[in-house]
Amino acid sequence: MNDLRKLLLYLVASLVLGAALAPVLFRGAQWLAGQGIFTSLATQAFQRYFNCSVQIVAISLLMLAFVLRK
Repeated sequence: MNDLRKLLLYLVASLVLGAALAPVLFRGAQWLAGQGIFTSLATQAFQRYFNCSVQIVAISLLMLAFVLRK
């Protein structure tokens, strides 16, 4: 049961932290596109930033878990 709790905590933390990071990435990309840098970022939907931010957070949490385990 303890492993299941850890897995659920990992999934919830990945989603919550990814959801917190997504608006920052989206606004940053919109700002960069407004400055004339990476103008193709302005055409991307918010869902794409959300998906990428959840993946970034999930991988980061896995790496953190392996580092702290040792």
